Amino acid sequence: MDGVIFQTERLVLRSLEAMRGALVAALPRLLTPEVLAPLPPSLAFPPGADPAAWVAARAAEAEVLVVMERAEDAVIGLVLLARHGGDVVHLGYLLGSDAWGRGLASEMLGGLVAWFEAQGPVTLVGGVVRGNLASGRVLEKAGFWAEDSATDGEMRLYRREID
Repeated sequence: MDGVIFQTERLVLRSLEAMRGALVAALPRLLTPEVLAPLPPSLAFPPGADPAAWVAARAAEAEVLVVMERAEDAVIGLVLLARHGGDVVHLGYLLGSDAWGRGLASEMLGGLVAWFEAQGPVTLVGGVVRGNLASGRVLEKAGFWAEDSATDGEMRLYRREID
């Protein structure tokens, strides 16, 4: 089980190719109504949905990184990276509710920014539903700023330029 993209103190992010089976197995546990509530409808996972088809649909639209907690060697979430126009990457992420409140999202996003810094110039863009204050704070801690001009009534966009 390799496919390591990057590691932080408590997390390891691996490629979908290395972790597809583990992610498919973990999805029903991760994608609870509570986790899905602030996410766009395109990420819906209705009861009885096929986890493998859900993963395939995400992989068709973005690079998928699997987030694992190192101590438990368990899948706790995923990151979606959609490249638009060469140097713009739209990112999305979700962590299962068991991972909430422990600083893992901030640690994961900090590691992701460091990984991109090592690769060269890029603009990272993340969208947050207005009611999801915790996710907005996580992005701000990682150096993103809210773009009020690129915000609609329900979604707020955050941007981070990496030189």
